[in-house]
This record gives sequence, structure tokens and C-alpha cells, in this order.
Amino acid sequence: MDLKEELKGSILFRYLSDEEIEKIVPLCEEESHPAGTELYKEGDFANKLYIVKKGKTALDLKNTMAPYDPPSRMIVDMIAPGDAMGWSALVEPHIFTLSCKCVEECSLISVSGPGLMELMSRECHIGLKVMTAIAKIIATRLTHTRVLIIGERGLHTVTHY
Repeated sequence: MDLKEELKGSILFRYLSDEEIEKIVPLCEEESHPAGTELYKEGDFANKLYIVKKGKTALDLKNTMAPYDPPSRMIVDMIAPGDAMGWSALVEPHIFTLSCKCVEECSLISVSGPGLMELMSRECHIGLKVMTAIAKIIATRLTHTRVLIIGERGLHTVTHY
């Protein structure tokens, strides 16, 4: 599958026309990473976002909810082919809210955050479609995080004062 088809099949760009996809292509690079590679850490500056072509990545966050235990990592989401991560590259303050690690060998498409922001400011119809997809991604991650927190704390703790 060529780059344009990969972009068109992704959750982030599936509603863009072929002409709009053509404008995204120059902002992209293809990357390969072995299993275990940490792509970014929670708190790092975000200047690119990613689409998974092959493999899986895990998004996790630092869990400090147990006051007497050392912090642990909590997996929020597993990102599979066609899915996107790194939306922080498009949203100020451009700081990653989660960490991302390849759990399998991965082929990725990285997209320049500043380049895409500049394109979206010139071509608002592209920006609307992309930011609508980003909103759906954020909403899904928020739901996953809420479910995990409830499971971690126990339903009793969050339903009784």
C-alpha cells in the first residue's frame, strides 16, 4: 500500500479527499522501530504525530494513585494499524499527555505537527476534518482513562463519600 492509501485508511485522515491527502503527504516520513522502543514520554514536547502502519504501540501514564506505593505505569490504550497517536502535536501547549512504547516491531508514518498546523490554518476545511478526528480520539482516550481509574480505585470508593 502506498503512503496516500495508508493516510486515507487512517482514523485521522479517512474523511479527507484525495486532493487533501496530497497536501498531507509532504509532511510525512516513514519510520520503523523495534519492539521496546519508547517513541515519547509523558511531558515531552510534541512536534509530530504518528499513524501505525504495522505493529502495535502502548500508550501509558504514570499512576500515583496509591499514596504508599511507588508510582507505576498504567496502559490507557493499545494503538493498532490505522490508529493515530500524538495528537498533542496539534494542541497547545504541545506536551505529550501519555508515554508511547512499541510493543511489537512497528512501521509508522510520522506527520510534522508544525507543518500540519500551518496547512490547517491555510486550508480550514482540512483543519476542521482533522480536528474533528482528533476530538474523537481524545474522547475515546478519556473514556478509557476513566474506566481504568474506576477499576484502579474500586467502584465503591468513587460512588460513596
